[in-house]
Formats: sequence, C-alpha cells, structure tokens
Amino acid sequence: MNSFKNNLIYKSKYTKPLNPILCSQFYIRTYNTDSNATIEIKSEAQYLDQYDKITLTKGKLKSISILAHKNNMDKKGLKNLLKLKNHKDFINFYENNYIRCCLNFEDKQKKVINLMPLFHYHSLSSINKAITNKDKSGDLQFGSSFYVSTNYSWKYLNFTKFKKGLGKIKLIYSPYSNKKYYLKVSQNIYNTIEILTNTSKLKEFIK
Repeated sequence: MNSFKNNLIYKSKYTKPLNPILCSQFYIRTYNTDSNATIEIKSEAQYLDQYDKITLTKGKLKSISILAHKNNMDKKGLKNLLKLKNHKDFINFYENNYIRCCLNFEDKQKKVINLMPLFHYHSLSSINKAITNKDKSGDLQFGSSFYVSTNYSWKYLNFTKFKKGLGKIKLIYSPYSNKKYYLKVSQNIYNTIEILTNTSKLKEFIK
C-alpha cells in the first residue's frame, strides 16, 4: 500500500473529497490499496423515509484514509500524521478515538462508498472477531457502528449481529431499530482490519 495523498484536504479530477465536515475536523492521509475486499450495502425494507433511504450498492476497496483530530493535534503542536506516528501520545490518541480511519470503496460506475467506524477499534474488531468465530451467526462482540456515505450523503448505521457464508460476512442492523438494512463485506478484509486495530502495525502503515 503506497501513500499517494498528503495529510490535508485533497481534490483531483479522479477523486472527490471526503465529507467536507469531516475534512474540516481532521488531518487526513489517504493510501491506495490493492486489496480485493468488497462491500455491499442494501436496504431490506421496501419503503423507508427519504432520510434513511439506502439503495443497493456494491464496491471494491480502493483506498484507506487515516484521520487525526485537528484540535487535539494542534494542542500538541502537531500538524500532520507523520509527526504524530512517532509522538509519545500516539497510543493515547488512538485509544481516545482521536485517530480514525475511513475505508473507501468504489463501484463499477466509479461511485465512491465511504465507511467510517464510529469507534475505531471496537467497530472494526467486532468484524474480525466474527470472521474468526466458529459460529456461522451470532452477536457482534462489541457491536459495530459506522457512518456510511453512498453518494457523499452520510448516514449512521448500527449493527449488532452477523451471519457468514460464501467468503462474506453480513452485518445485520439492531433488532431494536426500525431501519431495515444490512452491510456485507468480504472476509478477506481481515488483514486490513488487523492493521487498523493494532497500534504498532498502524504506525508502520502511516508513511
């Protein structure tokens, strides 16, 4: 995985920027990936309110963005992620969710699908623990909550259960929610998540 963006907001004819609200709050560094991991998001309800509408969307993982909260970095005199990775407070930043990630997928029409964990470690670790779980279905250990953008319009999705099959893991919405949707990712996303949930590996990843 090679770094191809600097740590500030970027624009190009090939890649649209992340949500501008997120960009204003974080220093961002984005990396290409040759992973074959895929994602599928689908509404299971025939009709949803417009705010909650999620159409069938499939995409392949194209890049990973690492984000660090600007206000907290500025207080430490840090202006980019390269300085932060070697700073004594790196682990503290990570454990307090000041370092986050965004998985960027792309469908066949070049539409970008962004998947940002609400709680960096717990949301991602739940997926890997479910992948290695011998059971074909069950409860996610921590639960997984994400901000998802299918067209630069962000929505909050919460998952509490999983089902596995044919090399993919399906995250299922909370049974207490009236929002009927699922998110399905290929199980080969495991190695990517291992990097993002391990501070030593994450430090090596940031270049």
